[in-house]
Amino acid sequence: MDWTANDFHIILVGGLCAMACALPGTFLLLRRMSMMGDAISHAVLPGLAIAFLISGSRTNIWMFLGAALAG
Repeated sequence: MDWTANDFHIILVGGLCAMACALPGTFLLLRRMSMMGDAISHAVLPGLAIAFLISGSRTNIWMFLGAALAG
């Protein structure tokens, strides 16, 4: 299996996440609520893990549902 075949997707998803988090992160920083982003991300993580354990796949719909139900 070629591990470098997914490099473009990794870079693309990382860039999209950075763009999506830039505006809310700046807003929370200016309102002196910078730790709120950490709290939200850590609150969603158990939902992602449980969704993966239940479904056995990493498809978008299961991960989104797990994150939405946990967060």
